[in-house]
Amino acid sequence: MKTSYCIGIPTINRADLLNESLKRYFIDFSTIHILIVDNGNQEIITRPELFEIHRPEENCVSASWNYLMKRGHELGYKRVLILNDDVYLGGNRIDIGKIIKAYYHADLIKGTKDFCVFILTVFAHQMYGKFDENFKPAYFEDNDFLYRLKLAGAYVITTELLDPEIYRNSMTIMKDRSLNDNFQKNQDYYISKWGNLPNKETFKEPFIDPKI
Repeated sequence: MKTSYCIGIPTINRADLLNESLKRYFIDFSTIHILIVDNGNQEIITRPELFEIHRPEENCVSASWNYLMKRGHELGYKRVLILNDDVYLGGNRIDIGKIIKAYYHADLIKGTKDFCVFILTVFAHQMYGKFDENFKPAYFEDNDFLYRLKLAGAYVITTELLDPEIYRNSMTIMKDRSLNDNFQKNQDYYISKWGNLPNKETFKEPFIDPKI
């Protein structure tokens, strides 16, 4: 029987860590469709079934997440479990199934360690808007989406049950510091959009520059 979710993983330069995890995911999630967005044209291990690699021309985390949600929907799934390439989840398809069943009505289920692991419904992605691709290549796109969910009254659950067994932070930036060059630009955009930094927002609707 087809599951209600698939797995999506964006990556750019940590195929070494991703491949370590994929070897285990091929066992942990032997019957779960795995989608990869490879922004770095890397050597990534594969399997003959339930596996896809998409290689876009531009690196952007929010665009990668949007693609994964769109592709999951095209394949008929109701949810996408999105993972960072530098973590290892630790759970298996049965564990994730139990979490989804426990929080079935949640629009978003996330672990306590930022957005390294989260389960998003296709409905929420369509209803509350895509991840803002103006945040390039990364940072603040998760804060923006979470704040929009809050304003919309969406059902968001944060649970340690979804924390990864192996958690590494900013391994992509560690390998290529230039990927962090737009941090200040993204922060400024966030402030102009919502009036302040994450968790200090003042606008209830995003500011739109009339000159744009």
